[in-house]
Amino acid sequence: LMHEGALPRKQRRRMDGTPMLNGNAAGTAQGEDDAANDVDASSADDVNIEEKGTDEWWEKNEWSHWCILALSGLAGAFGNSLEPISALVVVNLFLLVLGFDIASERYVYRRGVRGNRRLFLLMAVVFGTQALGWTVGFQSLFAEHEPTIVTFLLTCVIASVMVLLISAYAILLHFLFTEQLPNHPLQPFVFPTAFTTAHHSIYGAYLSTYGSVSNGMLDLQPLRHLASITGSSGITFIVTLIAVTVAQHVKGGRGHASRRVKASYVLGSYVILTIITGFMAQSGRLYQQRVETQKFEMVNASCVFGMEEKKGTEGWQQLWDTTRVRLHTAQDTIVLWSETAAVVHTDEEEASMLQQAKELVASAPAKQSFLGVTYSLRKVGEEADNVFALIAPDGQLAWKYIKSHPVPFVEAGVRAGPSVLPTYDDERLGRMGGAICFDLDYDNFLLQAGMKGVSLLLQPSWTWSAIYARHFDGNALRAVENGATLLRCSSDGESGVVSPHGLVLHREVTLHDPSIPVVFSVPLAPRVWTPYAHGGYIFQYLVTAASVIAWLMVLLPSSARRLPVIKFLYCNPQSLAGHNSRARPL
Repeated sequence: LMHEGALPRKQRRRMDGTPMLNGNAAGTAQGEDDAANDVDASSADDVNIEEKGTDEWWEKNEWSHWCILALSGLAGAFGNSLEPISALVVVNLFLLVLGFDIASERYVYRRGVRGNRRLFLLMAVVFGTQALGWTVGFQSLFAEHEPTIVTFLLTCVIASVMVLLISAYAILLHFLFTEQLPNHPLQPFVFPTAFTTAHHSIYGAYLSTYGSVSNGMLDLQPLRHLASITGSSGITFIVTLIAVTVAQHVKGGRGHASRRVKASYVLGSYVILTIITGFMAQSGRLYQQRVETQKFEMVNASCVFGMEEKKGTEGWQQLWDTTRVRLHTAQDTIVLWSETAAVVHTDEEEASMLQQAKELVASAPAKQSFLGVTYSLRKVGEEADNVFALIAPDGQLAWKYIKSHPVPFVEAGVRAGPSVLPTYDDERLGRMGGAICFDLDYDNFLLQAGMKGVSLLLQPSWTWSAIYARHFDGNALRAVENGATLLRCSSDGESGVVSPHGLVLHREVTLHDPSIPVVFSVPLAPRVWTPYAHGGYIFQYLVTAASVIAWLMVLLPSSARRLPVIKFLYCNPQSLAGHNSRARPL
């Protein structure tokens, strides 16, 4: 039935959408094209003979594709989750593509007009399994303590939106491209391109990259360093590409021999990227630098924690007492409060608190200490501001920054500040920058740190429930992308220090008791130059553009496909299609 000659006359189409003519009815030129197609068809027959066994197995075991799709959701629940397992991230993508390709070929490609209806059913199954897996894996996302029905349903809504975008954009494009151009040389790259676009340019642009595949693969050091070249989108792309290539080999079937060639240069590209990222990991030490050059000055930085402590309360007093000890007695170089450690309700209270902080820093005996105070400004009848103010050693205000990316739902009543990363130059510490908690889940926003040459990035944070570990790992990726040292102080989460190479120098679970500070030794390492901050970030936009081109290729009518400026994209579809074309009218 898959042979073009077995289809009704009105359904006979070449891969570029032009009608196929029968026998002697064609002109001389048409006859030559048909002869070329016969040659390609015979070549394809030779390949398909050895693939027949694989195809027959999938045909006889009808239960297999539904089990594969169900297992993909299970792998997603424990793969790209709050406690990610990188191997299961790849398994999830592998099973998703494998199960979808098998089911679509059996129930859609070969079912004529009914295939369109079955396609929607298949997409619903994919949507349901992936959304359920994502919901299970992130069920504590909005739970302050223990998950409840309300928080579970809210997580389910977010999961549904995310999976719907991926299903509608990535999986549907993969289906249409495979259906119309199954032997196109770039066919294995379509799903990774669309999947990366959905994760980073669509979903990630508005709801952050917290749930992206890249954040589930950070225990693999080569992939972590890939972020310094292409950003987190490059990690998502390469992981998805590997999963798709393996899935197509396991499935077998048409075009398998050509996929072996494709797999070879996919593997080769991965090896090359691994070598490049290895060099990036050694940057600053190449070539055979003496040990003296790798010894950096160390400074003490302390984190002081609080949770919207009000003036006049015991927590407020403890917050200031601990800060005074760290500045005057311990003489720490940096004292940083966790996110919204205090709360004020009027401009007068805010001015009074900032003045108290300035006087405390100016009177410090070391005369070289910085104090980062954080607070929530909650005026009656207005949206709140989430503020991070840095006080310089001379007692002056270095910056006053308002959080530019409040957490959806959680900070529904918080106003978003300007999307401008604040910086301050110090002769000893270099160029300092600062952002608050969820801001670091937006890689496009934190790109400013690399462009502005920030060497030390300060991040007050406040997490909850079980989200702390994944949040620390994802935020650490910003240090790799921009070549900066990250100092993170988090209430009810993980605080620590990350080097520009992604090495976690300190990592500790911290709560919100103002009387219990945590002290870290921070190396004053120079900023590392990264390709990502100097043009590598364009990779995400190139991937997005490629996915748009792929959509145009499958949606353009046959008349437009024959235009000279367009035809080259199809790589001479007459010779690629052969007799095993799956093309049919949509």
